[in-house]
Amino acid sequence: MCLLSEIPIWRIKYLPKTLNEVCGREPIKERLREAINHGNFPHLIFVG
Repeated sequence: MCLLSEIPIWRIKYLPKTLNEVCGREPIKERLREAINHGNFPHLIFVG
């Protein structure tokens, strides 16, 4: 189990707050936007 105190501060500081702040492939971000806008958000695990 990962405790919050074990996470470096910079990871919290630079954590994206919006989808526009996420760096990645635009087609994937667009699919996420559509899922959010339609209220059909599946269970996902993000890694990286």
